[in-house]
Amino acid sequence: MTRESIPSDAQVQGSPLPDSAASGNELELLRRRQRVLSDLAAEAVRCKTLNELADALANLFRGFVSTDAFLLDVYNPVTQSLTPVGYYDTINDEFQRTQNFPQDDQWTWSKLPLGSVSRDRTVLIERTPEEAARKPPSNLGIGNTERASATLLFSPLIAGGVVAGCLSVQSYTLNAYSPDDVELVEEVSHLIAPTLHSLTLRIELEQRNRVLAAAEARMRAMLNASHAAVALVDPQGRLLDGNDKYMHRLGGDRSSLIGSLIWDHLPVESLEEHRTRLQQVLDTGKAIRFVDKHDETWTDLSIAPVCDDKLDSEGAIIFAIDITHHHRALQALQDLEEEQRRLVEGLNVGIYQVSGEFDARIVQANTAFARILGLPSREDVIGTRSLNYYFSPEDRRPLYDALKKDGHVTNFRTRLRRSDGTAVVISLNGTAEFASDGSLLFYNGVAEDITARVAAEEELYRLATAVEQLGESVEITNVEGSIVYVNRAFERITGYSRSEALGKNPRFLKSGEQSAEFYRKLWKTILDGQVWAGRFVNRHKHGGRIIEDATIAPIFDESGAITHFVAVKKDITHMTDVEERLRQSQKMEAIGVLAGGIAHDFNNILQGILGFAELAKTETEPETSLAHYVSEIETAGLRASELVSQILAFSRKSEERRHAVSLQKVVKEALKLLRGTLPATIEIEQNLNPACGPVTASPVQIHQVIMNLGTNAYHAMRATGGKLSVLLEPCLVTIADTRHLAHLHPGPHVRLTVADTGCGIDPSILDRIFDPYFTTKQKEDGTGLGLATVHGIALAHGGDITVESKPGQGSRFTLYFPCAAKEERATPTPAHATTPFDGNPRIMVVEDEDAVLRLVRVRFEKLGARVEAWRDSREALEAFLRHPDEYDAIVTDQTMPRLTGIELMREVHRLRPDMGVVICSGFSEVIDAEGALAEGAVAFVSKPYKISDLADATRKALRPPTKP
Repeated sequence: MTRESIPSDAQVQGSPLPDSAASGNELELLRRRQRVLSDLAAEAVRCKTLNELADALANLFRGFVSTDAFLLDVYNPVTQSLTPVGYYDTINDEFQRTQNFPQDDQWTWSKLPLGSVSRDRTVLIERTPEEAARKPPSNLGIGNTERASATLLFSPLIAGGVVAGCLSVQSYTLNAYSPDDVELVEEVSHLIAPTLHSLTLRIELEQRNRVLAAAEARMRAMLNASHAAVALVDPQGRLLDGNDKYMHRLGGDRSSLIGSLIWDHLPVESLEEHRTRLQQVLDTGKAIRFVDKHDETWTDLSIAPVCDDKLDSEGAIIFAIDITHHHRALQALQDLEEEQRRLVEGLNVGIYQVSGEFDARIVQANTAFARILGLPSREDVIGTRSLNYYFSPEDRRPLYDALKKDGHVTNFRTRLRRSDGTAVVISLNGTAEFASDGSLLFYNGVAEDITARVAAEEELYRLATAVEQLGESVEITNVEGSIVYVNRAFERITGYSRSEALGKNPRFLKSGEQSAEFYRKLWKTILDGQVWAGRFVNRHKHGGRIIEDATIAPIFDESGAITHFVAVKKDITHMTDVEERLRQSQKMEAIGVLAGGIAHDFNNILQGILGFAELAKTETEPETSLAHYVSEIETAGLRASELVSQILAFSRKSEERRHAVSLQKVVKEALKLLRGTLPATIEIEQNLNPACGPVTASPVQIHQVIMNLGTNAYHAMRATGGKLSVLLEPCLVTIADTRHLAHLHPGPHVRLTVADTGCGIDPSILDRIFDPYFTTKQKEDGTGLGLATVHGIALAHGGDITVESKPGQGSRFTLYFPCAAKEERATPTPAHATTPFDGNPRIMVVEDEDAVLRLVRVRFEKLGARVEAWRDSREALEAFLRHPDEYDAIVTDQTMPRLTGIELMREVHRLRPDMGVVICSGFSEVIDAEGALAEGAVAFVSKPYKISDLADATRKALRPPTKP
């Protein structure tokens, strides 16, 4: 613990040295003191350490002076402080050395009693009883005791006028020391002061020597650990010292080399150079460094001056580092860099380095990069700004942003401007280097000119796009026949996706309609390197036939070997269907020509039959056998007339006009016709509800619906036979029904159901049966238009159609037709069969069929008309022109030689525009009812007609009655 001061209440006094011994006791004390001093002097001489000296002093004072505590301090003149050497104290009644003195505890001269310790006298401190009884203050509490010394003696240790330390003897007893004790302490102090001073100096010297030895050892260890050979020489070049590496370099041991001249160990050829360099260092006082080469050894040499305190050179220190390995590595690196430079220069791709800013400067580049930019050499590129080679500064932004974000780019395409202003497209690969703050330092890149490649890619893209957009199917196979490419048209035509086709052999499209010999010849042709052309009949994914005109050609590599085959196929399925339909149409047209050719004559014949039957009925008593026979004749004639109408409709020779018709009659007639075409194994069951109202329809198209559905049912039951059921019934379509019958509107309808007990329809194709040309039948069984036609007719009539079918359980087709509006259901005006003409009119009748002419003449005359009959239309016109005002109406047939009915009417109207004309026709391709009325006819009557209908039409044509 640090002792700072002595309490102010302590009594401090100095004791002068005694002048003489006054009594015998004093003499005894003097002898004892001399003995003590003599023993102490002898003991002090033997002491080798401060601790030994402190122990000797403690034992001395313990034997001759009341001593409870003893302290020996050593003085440090530099810090002016006292450091304890030995401290002794009485602990548990035993006087002993104690180590409980703080290591950093020091006494300073300024903190000793009275502010300073006199250097020439001892200081005695005596405390009062009260002070001695109190616990010692912290600045006097030493050791392990809880007591404070009551009497203290401090004596300086001075040797040769130099303070060496301080001696302190203390007692726990008040007034324990006499003047003799004080004198003894002072004598002891004078006696041991030189010894303490000597020991202190020796210890300090030993410490310094140890420090120097340790420093020297550390320095030598560092020098020996250095990779450099280090030597110290005098101005003449004599070796004063050196590390182990230098001794090894000179090739001897330290004992033989120290003191020798270094020149004796240097090569003769470099001796003078080394002398000159050493002298240069000694003369200038500046260090030099150079590289020395001897044989294959390279040495990095440094020579620095060693100066005294006056900065005069006393010699030099030499550092020699063998850099042979480093030099060889450097040379190898330089050789490698040169090789790399030659390699980089020989590359066809551009190598370059640019700085990190946006407007980067090109730091390095090879000749290939210069050529990419259109410059003759790399020197023309290095140092230039990268933005100089962009058409716009913003063109570099994507590259710069990618480098900052990812630190690299891979196959990055950009467009640069060459020195001549043209564009070059390059592909970049490279990496960026960043600073610690994240900023871009530089970028190393590899640039490849891909301008030609891009142009080829664009051309290839255009070609590929064109191939993809072709209407023809394109397939590419390898030599083994596996498909490696198909275009979109292939997918559309075959129904197979690209993924389904790739890797397969085209044989998976085979329909089986072409022989093995067909394919053998095909493969022989293309394997011989020739182009094959022909027609395929393949199978669609969903079962349909595909007819294709194809060309297959081999693809050769540079060596002339066949690598692939390309097939271009045009789908002509529709075209062949069109051709087939054209042939069918031509057949129908031929039938139509035939039908049109015979319709006129046949209708004229029927006209005579029906007309005279009508006349016969008027003259026959009802309910007689004759009246019945006449009715049968009339019925047969009407059926024949309807048959002619149907033939003309199928051959497109008559218009399919829609009007309010009763479906019961149309369906019944169609079933009669269908019955004659079906085998006896198929039963027809019909249930036609008479309560069904009329619908607005074309009878011919309804007839066609029954025929198509019946034919479809026949094919389903052909192999096993079965029943064809036809049901006609009224129904009311509600709003709820329209949810699954989207084409209908709520209201009264007629429902037609056609069901069969045939094979049924596969559910997978049920939703496609109404598609045009979709069929599962063989080619000779149909074209796939039947059900599509039925569907179209149903929708065209404002109706709808549904189908229900299960494989093996037959099919049911249900058609809905909206009922005709009430205004369409007008009751025909009853014929005026017996009503005579008013006013006895004069009527010109022109007809080239004698029977018809006689029929009309007889009937009209019975009705009160004056009839002038003509078989020749030209002669009739001449008669009219002679007496135009004598005729009240004209009834003429349309189809006549020399002059048609329309032509006759035109000539008549030139002279008499008010003349009423009725046109009759069994068949005409030139004119119909609408055309006749547009030409000016009052009425158009189709043959065969009822005489009453003709009479009604003639009444419309008559002008007001003339006076007799």
